[in-house]
Formats: sequence, structure tokens, C-alpha cells
Amino acid sequence: MSRIIKGLLCLVLVVSGLCGCQDSSEQQEDSLIIASATKGQYAKKMPYELSGARYWHGTAMSRFDAIEVEKGLERLVQEYFSTKEYLESAGLLLDASDVQMLQRRESEDYPYGLNPSLGTFAITDAISVESPYLIYDIAELNFYRAEEKEELAGIALAILMNSTVTTTQDGVETTITIPTERLYTVGSNAGRKLERYMRQLTGVDADCPIYIALYASGSANSSVPGVFIGEAYFTGRSGQFTTINEEWTLFPSDLAQSLDATLYSQFVSIKDSIHDFLPESVDMTGLGRFEDEQIRSLKITVNVQAKTYSEISALAQLLASLCDSLDTSQMDLSIEVKMFDQTYFTMVKNQGESTMSIHDMS
Repeated sequence: MSRIIKGLLCLVLVVSGLCGCQDSSEQQEDSLIIASATKGQYAKKMPYELSGARYWHGTAMSRFDAIEVEKGLERLVQEYFSTKEYLESAGLLLDASDVQMLQRRESEDYPYGLNPSLGTFAITDAISVESPYLIYDIAELNFYRAEEKEELAGIALAILMNSTVTTTQDGVETTITIPTERLYTVGSNAGRKLERYMRQLTGVDADCPIYIALYASGSANSSVPGVFIGEAYFTGRSGQFTTINEEWTLFPSDLAQSLDATLYSQFVSIKDSIHDFLPESVDMTGLGRFEDEQIRSLKITVNVQAKTYSEISALAQLLASLCDSLDTSQMDLSIEVKMFDQTYFTMVKNQGESTMSIHDMS
């Protein structure tokens, strides 16, 4: 009997044993959720339905947006929807036609269009452009109370905005970065209009809590994700936007050094140590997310050209030992060791944890 068939038989026996330990009501209850796998994640409502706007998102969002927007939205909204009390589902209220309408320019035909109407748009007191396209997508997540799985209990939305615009003057194409303060003004005005629109949808009552975040994407050639710049929580008609001070930076870089000189120095020291470990090329880079100039997450990627498993395994152990000393009281730390685009080891030390977990992916 093949190993695969044996494995499948074992799986069936295990599942049958588990089912035998549960009564029918427990089995039905478990089938209504996908339990969270890690701390800080929401359990997912079952059956899991796909968003009607998913194909639009797949076209409009960059590779950074597709992950960071909803991941960041989950992180931000936990202040209002506890992971212990709420289940999450994909956004099911806005379909593709809704999102396409919302990202149109405001006009008589499209009163809920979130982009500025046609005409001159002032980026700064000294710079104006004609009819920029700023808002390009709306991300959505829905929330349900664990004990009332069929009744919508909250909505989280993110308004995605371009942080740069391209204009042509005298035949010369120029890319202009929009100041965060200007984007925040545009986004907060659009957010209040979006909240009014959501109240008109079937299933959204006047008191349903609605959280809206403002996301400024990076430029087309950016090597870091965009950032959240504002947020508001609406209950009924009550809600006010406030700013978010978030920043991504690469390690090593001048910006990383200016934001956290101690962490920067530790990073460079670790990088030097692993460079000395193998004679072949070893490259180590980091991507850090700061909130209010405080590091909140650091993802380290190490690319190596090892000759044997023993070499790459020893390097991973050394790296884990060196990085375990990093202060993670305020940040999540993750490390990936790769060779020729294949991941061989991953390491994780979440905020507040004392030890690092190591996973051999080879």
C-alpha cells in the first residue's frame, strides 16, 4: 500500500474519531467558522463567500496593496471589533459595479463618485493639475458577532488613493508627489460620502458601526508598501477622521537609521556576522513598519548561495540566535531564509514573546 493511501486512511480515521467525540450540535457549530490560526487573527465566517468585487480588486491593486491593505485593515479595526467576539468575512456588500461607480469622478450623474470632479485641482498652493485620478479602489471586510453569525455587526472599509500623479507640461511628463495632508483632506471628505452611501445598502441599518481607513499607495516603482494616513469610526451619523502616522522603510537605509538608530546598528551587526559565516554571497535586507516613529514589525529576508543542507541549516541557526536578542516587546519579527527563490527556513518571534519559533521548510 502506498504511503499516500496509508496517509489518507489515517486521516479518515482521525477525523472519524474526532467526529465520534462530538455531538451533532457541536459539529454544526464548528462548521460555521474557520478558527484563527495565529494570535491577532479573526476566525472566519462559514460558508466563506467570495467578494463580488474580487476581480476588480485583482486588477486595480498592486502586489503590495493586495496584501497590505486588508492585512492592515484587520490590524487597525481590532480596536473596535475584538478578535474574541467577532467573526470576519470578505466584503459582501459592495460588488464590482458599486466599486466602479464609487471610484468615478463626482458629477450630476455620479453624486457618490469619490474622485474630484473635472477641473483644476490644487495639490499645493503653488502646484495645480487638471482632473487627477486619486481614488482607485475600495477594500471591504464584514464582521459578525460570534453568537449571531447571520446578522451583520460591523463593516470595515479602506479607501485606496494614489500618492503621485503624472502631468504633462510643455511636452514634458512630470510625476508629482501629493502631500500627505492634501491626500488626507481628499480622503476624509470621500470617507464621509462613502459612509452615507453604505447606509443606503440593503442589510446596513442606521446604527451599524462602520470603520473607514485611508490608504496612500506607494509610487509605481516603490519597493515598500503604501501607508495608512487616517481613520474614522462611525456609529450612526457620529464619526470623525483622525490622522495615522505610519511609515515603511528598508533596512539598512538612512531613514531606518534616523527612525531607530539602535535597531539599525543591531541589524547591521547581524548582517556583518552572517556575511562572515559563508564565503559565497549572502544578502540580508529588512522591511520595517513604524507607527508614530516606533517600530511595530520587521521582516528580514536572507538570500544565500549555500552548497549543502548542512550549511544553510547552520546559517539559519546562527541567524535565529543572533536575532533572538532583538527587542520584540513592541514589534513582530519574521525571518525568511531563501536560496534560488525557494524558502528553506522561516522564523517568527511575535510581539511580547520570549522565544523564537524556527520552521524547516526544506
